[in-house]
This record gives sequence, C-alpha cells and structure tokens, in this order.
Amino acid sequence: MKKWDKRLIEVKDAILATNASYKQPFLNELATRLDAVPQNQWTALSDSLHMKRQATKEVRDLIRTFGLIERLMVPQANRRPFATIVATYVNDPVFMLKSELSKIIKSYDPANPNPPDLAKHRPLLIGCSISGGNHPGPGTIACIVLCNRTNRPMILGNEHVMRAEFGTATTAAPDILQPSKGNGGSPSDKVATYDRGLLDHRIDAAVAYLANGINWANRTPEGEALRGSNTNVAVNDVVWKRGTASRRTDGTVVSITANKSVPHARFGGNINFANQIEVKVTGPKEEFQIPGDSGSALLNTNNEIIGIMHGGGKDGGGIATPIDTVFQLLDVRLP
Repeated sequence: MKKWDKRLIEVKDAILATNASYKQPFLNELATRLDAVPQNQWTALSDSLHMKRQATKEVRDLIRTFGLIERLMVPQANRRPFATIVATYVNDPVFMLKSELSKIIKSYDPANPNPPDLAKHRPLLIGCSISGGNHPGPGTIACIVLCNRTNRPMILGNEHVMRAEFGTATTAAPDILQPSKGNGGSPSDKVATYDRGLLDHRIDAAVAYLANGINWANRTPEGEALRGSNTNVAVNDVVWKRGTASRRTDGTVVSITANKSVPHARFGGNINFANQIEVKVTGPKEEFQIPGDSGSALLNTNNEIIGIMHGGGKDGGGIATPIDTVFQLLDVRLP
C-alpha cells in the first residue's frame, strides 16, 4: 500500500490541476477535515482508497480524489463504498473526470448562491437532472416536447447525456433516470426511455418517451414558465438558461453562426459543430455553462426557447444548437 503522505500529494495535485477558482480554499477545508481524523486512522484511510492497476495512474489519482472528498466531506449516511466510486468512473476519459472534479469543488464554494440542483422533481421540470443508462451524469432536461409521429410527450435533452454509456456503437435504448444515477437515482427513478437522437456537426440533441404516470410541467423549479419557441435570434440578444449544475446564468449572444469543436471521446473524438449559437456570460458568475448543465434550454427574455446548450465556449461562454434545427431533425414540437 502507498504511504499516506504520498497519497495526499497525489490528491492535492489532482485538485490543483482543475480550473475551479475555489480550489485553494477547498484544499484548506479538506486539510481541516483531515486534521479532525485521528492520525492513527490515516493509514487505514489511505489503504481504503487503494486501487489495483486499473486504467492509467492519472485516472486512478482522480478517482482516489473523489473517494477522499466523499469520505471527508459527505455525511456518512450518504457515502458510497469506494468500490462503487471506482466502478462509476474507471472507464471515463480524463477530461470527463477533471470536469467532474471541478464541478464538485465549485459546489462547495460558499460564494456560489446557487449550488447544484440534484433533487428528485415530480412533476419533471425544466432544468432538473437526468442521466442515461448506467452513466452517472448528470445532464439537464431542456423541456418536454411532443413527438410529431405519435403525439406522445418526450424529454428533450442532449444526445451525449442520454446515450453516454453506449456511444454510437449500439442502438440500445437506455433508461433515463431523474435524479441522475450519480446523484442517487436508481432503477425506480426511471422517467423515460431513449428513442432517438443525433450527435454530429449540426446538433447534439435527443428525445426520450416519458414513462406511464410521469407528470411534467414546462417550467423551472423557481416557477419560470416556458412560453414557446423563437427562431429569431440575433447577436447581442439577452439570454439565460437554467441548468442542473449552475442553475440560472445570464448572458448575451455573441454569434449565431459559430463553428466550434467539442470533445466527445465516446462518440469518436472531437466533433466540429457548425452554425451554433454562442453565448457569453454576464453578471457575477464565471461561466455560462459548466459540466452538468448539458441539455439546458437556452431562453430569451420572453422565456422562449431558442436553443439547446451542449458545450462550453470562450471567456466563460457556451454554445447551443438552434431550436429550429433540433425540432426539425428530431421531428418534435412544443405542446
């Protein structure tokens, strides 16, 4: 087994490598929590984070960091066994693990007035968490739409969220959970079944048929109601989104013809998106979209949906697929 001091250095390095502005205060808090553990238990704590030579050392260091954070920062009743943490993350690429770690650190920032919303929501609402298949997630529900082929209600979100476990190698239809699996969702929290989606240079969006008996409302948990869709989008338009991870953020449109490359390791590598809406954050928040917000509805000041968020942008921004493209290619409409 590795000595405790070496294990602590690895955890510290993993945290310092993130882009979270709160990482140094978070490290200080982690050290304070560790000091509260009797030193004669430190070796056992280090040994409890042991992994065999699974994946790369960088992946192992990140997973052990998740384990230590959960051991020191999460109430005992809510902690997962370390074996469960390993199974959840061991097959994820490094960039996804780093994004997850940044999200965890930011969630502990007391200056953040809007911590992640990982709760169970019934009825289903705009901006609540979901995951597809056995992937931990979370992603975000954009809204509820109707299938033009069947008139049945469907969840609208991102293809990379709903089919993250499967990629493009299978036609399997994964269950959609709310809340997401990584935030306590279980098979009993199934709310929908994936039906179709696309992830290519035009679009990152998917739809899933609601399960029987699942109620929904096209409003946010804060009560903002969706008032339709709008394809008239222009540079300098004021916009906002409600995501699972960062809740409400405000911004302005900086391009309606943006060409952006987004990494999607499970879908064949970088995808070069064309003719996307690019947004720049305004107000006190650092970023318009962070991991966990994927799938958020991009809304104008009239609460009309104009796009579906699916990636980060420059200078704290984000990118969205225009809503007319989404509705046309997925053959859906608003109720």
